[in-house]
Amino acid sequence: MNKKILLSLSFVLTISLSLFLLPAQDKGQTPLNKKDTTTPSDNGDTEQDPFDPKIDAPKYISVQTEFIELPTNLVTHLLLNDRTTTSDATPLRITVQELLEKGEARMLDTNLTIARSGDKATSESIEEFIYPTEYSSSPTPIPVDDNSGEKMRSIPTQYAGTPTAFETKNLGSTIEIEPRIGETDRIVDVRFLLQHTWHTGDTIWLESKDELGNISKNSLPNFYKIIVDTSTSFIPGQHVLISVNTPKDAEGKLDPSKKVIVFVKCKIIAVIE
Repeated sequence: MNKKILLSLSFVLTISLSLFLLPAQDKGQTPLNKKDTTTPSDNGDTEQDPFDPKIDAPKYISVQTEFIELPTNLVTHLLLNDRTTTSDATPLRITVQELLEKGEARMLDTNLTIARSGDKATSESIEEFIYPTEYSSSPTPIPVDDNSGEKMRSIPTQYAGTPTAFETKNLGSTIEIEPRIGETDRIVDVRFLLQHTWHTGDTIWLESKDELGNISKNSLPNFYKIIVDTSTSFIPGQHVLISVNTPKDAEGKLDPSKKVIVFVKCKIIAVIE
């Protein structure tokens, strides 16, 4: 009797082990020798496996900015026909690319800057322009070469134009970013400052002539700027239309016949082998 019971128990254990060791695909499950790298989310989508090495890998964010100039009427037409209800402006960016290839638009500038989440980064392409901001109001001695024996003589105060103070202006582009990755890597929040500066000429504020006929001109430079200072959220890989600005004309004045549209795109890059 005891032998029959033992044989029955051995048979049951054998069947149980056989069922446990059956290939996973026979039971509609993931094979034991194959790792499932996705897990279902609350809304039915699949998310990255929390044990995937990419999850813990260091990451950085690349931020690409583009300044594109187009005729105002064309920009108005594009915005009027833009029916998107999300932040994704990639279809609009593709349309603008076609205009660039046809010569109907002009790329003013494009930049790419990277930073780690939570860090600040700055990228500059500049020329340092130094200019005077203050002039001397005291008489300026000048050498005199005549037969009177006088070696130096001062010109009147109102004719003095010696610079006494200077400032430096950065001409070109300056990009400042501060990106931050969201909890699920699906959203990137970016605080950024985009600035382009041009020297468009000088304005003479005082012009005078001394008793010797020397002309003195006190002038200050004119600058034109396009500045975008804001913060927004991005889906990685999507273009976002950030702003529409008015460029300058050949004389450095506002040119309402043209517009500069600014696109920004972010990507999350994992640092893995």
